[in-house]
Amino acid sequence: MAETVTTLAVRIAPDDSCVEVYLTPALRALDATALIDRVAGACTAAGISSEQLTQRLTTLQHLPPDNGWFAVLRPAAPYPPQRGRITLLAPIPNQRGETLGGPYCAVRARQRLAQVHPPTPGAAGYDLYGRPIPPPPPQPARLPLGPNVSLDHAGTFILARCDGIASMSGLQLSVHPLEVCEGLQARTQISSEDGLVVVGDIPRSSTIRAVNDIYVNGHIREADVASTEGSVFVAKTITGSSAIRARVRAHERLACEAAYSAELSAGSDLHVRTMAEQCTLITRGCVHLYQPLDQALVDTRLSTGTLQVPLPDEVPASNEQRRHLRASCQLSGHLGFIGRTPGQMQVTTVLDVSISGVRCSYSGVPPAVGSPFYLSFRLPGRDAPIHTAARLTRVAGRGVIGLCFVQLRDDDREEIAALCRRVLGRTPGVPPKLKNRRND
Repeated sequence: MAETVTTLAVRIAPDDSCVEVYLTPALRALDATALIDRVAGACTAAGISSEQLTQRLTTLQHLPPDNGWFAVLRPAAPYPPQRGRITLLAPIPNQRGETLGGPYCAVRARQRLAQVHPPTPGAAGYDLYGRPIPPPPPQPARLPLGPNVSLDHAGTFILARCDGIASMSGLQLSVHPLEVCEGLQARTQISSEDGLVVVGDIPRSSTIRAVNDIYVNGHIREADVASTEGSVFVAKTITGSSAIRARVRAHERLACEAAYSAELSAGSDLHVRTMAEQCTLITRGCVHLYQPLDQALVDTRLSTGTLQVPLPDEVPASNEQRRHLRASCQLSGHLGFIGRTPGQMQVTTVLDVSISGVRCSYSGVPPAVGSPFYLSFRLPGRDAPIHTAARLTRVAGRGVIGLCFVQLRDDDREEIAALCRRVLGRTPGVPPKLKNRRND
């Protein structure tokens, strides 16, 4: 049976969603002030605070003429506070693990690295009885401070405590102490008993020496740079010329974007992110290349423990390799095994060649079939050597192995094909009579 109400009433809605009032026609005839007073009194008698009702009750005079229950108050959730935040004031890279590439953020002592913004408090809400619901307490920004950084007295700014390179790793801000050099002119001579960070380029005919790490934010141009006990990291290129080769030596690691007409020497790993052209790379560790081999090394000599370069997984089928014209030859080159237990680069002689692979000399015990190799050799009448990645397909005899190419430039392929036709006297388009080798 429906509820019958003959006078003013206040209740919590059956679904607990709001506070409702019941207005009869007689109550609607009252002026706004009297109606508000009556409803506020009824709410107070029901234990509902009228503080939050004041603005809502002014709308009662605009309710539709029908009798019934009308919502005058709904609960309001508290407005959440705004968490404190930190704004970086310097271009500090956020490193996830170790980053060898630049740019590097050189900073000075007492330089402002970041600004700390305080949190903004929230606003209280209220429940169905008008009781306030407090907001959560505001949370300040948190940034772990690493070595050589500190807050100022007001807690507003994060400052560098020394000259050096600023970095952020794992949301921890720190400064690696180094001597900062900027605005270098040609023929600059610098010697440091610690480490260095160079803002800008190192110009031609300059000599830079440091005991510890050297960071260069720009280019090295026809200069001589060396770290006697640390590493050298170059954000851009190392460039020399036919007259003056750039020279960079590191006791530990060396990394750069690219190198041209340069001699690079590292006691540990050497990283070239794009390419090295007309260079000499010397290292007791690994040479790390991040581009295909034919693009990463152009007319470059290697003296290295091993070469790390991405190689395709596909190896051409052995019967497919034998379909190509193969010419006997005596071509000098260099060969190196790419693997977890690498061998040194060794001199090799290419005994025969085709557009799919070579048969060449190899000293030592060959690795397993399918193992990756780096190979360079020079064709007759050609100045620049061919650089390629290959995989071992067979051991053809004592001191002789067969390799198939897995990366070969189109122009290199055409020159090898032309050599094979020239040696064997074949005409393009005429199917060759392949040698019948039992071991092929």
